[in-house]
Amino acid sequence: MNNLLKNPELTDFQRQWYRTIRENYASYFAFPLVVRNQLFGGLVFYFKSHHDFDEEDLQLGSMLGEQAALAIENNRLHQVEQDRQRELQILLDVAETANSSLDLDEIVTETLDLLVALISASRAGVILLDDDTGQLGSYTLRPTREIDPDDLARIIQASQDVIKSGETLYIAPDFAANLREPGALLPLQTRGRILGVLGIIGSEMSAFSAEQLALFKSIADQLSVAIENAHLFEKAEYAAIAAERNRLARDLHDAVTQTLFSASLIAEALPELWRSDQKEGEGLLTELRQLNRGALAEMRTLLHELRPTTISETSLDELLRQLGESVTGKEGIPVHIQVDCHCELPSDVHLALYRITQEALNNIVKHARASQVSLRLDCSKCRNDGASSTISRKITLVIKDDGRGFDVEQISLQGMGLGIMRERAESVGAVFQITSQPGNGTQIKVIWDDTERM
Repeated sequence: MNNLLKNPELTDFQRQWYRTIRENYASYFAFPLVVRNQLFGGLVFYFKSHHDFDEEDLQLGSMLGEQAALAIENNRLHQVEQDRQRELQILLDVAETANSSLDLDEIVTETLDLLVALISASRAGVILLDDDTGQLGSYTLRPTREIDPDDLARIIQASQDVIKSGETLYIAPDFAANLREPGALLPLQTRGRILGVLGIIGSEMSAFSAEQLALFKSIADQLSVAIENAHLFEKAEYAAIAAERNRLARDLHDAVTQTLFSASLIAEALPELWRSDQKEGEGLLTELRQLNRGALAEMRTLLHELRPTTISETSLDELLRQLGESVTGKEGIPVHIQVDCHCELPSDVHLALYRITQEALNNIVKHARASQVSLRLDCSKCRNDGASSTISRKITLVIKDDGRGFDVEQISLQGMGLGIMRERAESVGAVFQITSQPGNGTQIKVIWDDTERM
């Protein structure tokens, strides 16, 4: 013991500990705690009086040391497994939250709130790069709090360093510099593209372990993917809006503009023609009226497309008449419409029947070479009184033309928009039927039957 106390590598605490042992105990012996060649510590037996240790004592001590080492190792492995399960659950929770929405602000806010709760952080924040300037721009901090401008400048500078290096920056507590909390800045990146920086601030008087920093890295990866998905969705929305605007512009040019141009030509020629041939002038007046009604119907249809909610708010009767008048005014094909329907339909069925009619009429204009079209919509509702009262609603839509027709067996239902119409019908549980023969026109029938138990 005296030689041990002379060891210059001992700390003052260790020397005091050994002195206490020498003053209070006469004998002791120790066994190393080793499992799989890994040393965990030692098992020490202390005796107040002098004790001579024989072989049996040594064997007993060795056996107890092995048992204690195994117990410590099992407890350590159990703790490691619990930590891994908790980390996995945290990652699953973060992934679920981050991918529960495609709204960027919602993704960032909800993920940061979850992080603060799960890892006992004092706060967490995200700074994103501006796509246009390439500079760090808007930031989100949870819980929300004001940031001193000087502190924000230091955070942005540190974040820029993280972006340049692409590596995690760990900021250990420094009480001399009044930094009482640990911090970590992690790059948000996916597919080699930097999106921003995730910052996590721990609680006071704590530190981040290597395992925690590895967990933060996985969380940053999950959040990066969610942010990238939100960016892609936003771009897809912009692209879809641009494509829809272009389509509407084409429709205005191809339909309404052409119709109005034809109407203007007739209007210019009408006065002179009326003076020379009143009967022919009356025919042009009828044609002019038809063109104007068709242009008006086209405009209403386009307005519905600009505000899709108005489709569900407008009666199906009116929508179908507008479609029919549009075809008549634009193509000169008479569309006879018969509607006997006073049922209030579910919005998805309402929309599906409108879209099917729209697609069918477009097909007739493009392919059928028809001289006339009939469109019929029938609705029926009946009540069956019995052990269980039921209300049955049956909707039948029939669109028929006298065009050139085709051999149904030889035409794929994926062509000419037929597949789209069938899919729309099936999506609301309706039956889609098509009948056609070469030279005998085509008939499309959609039957939706709904039974409600009262």
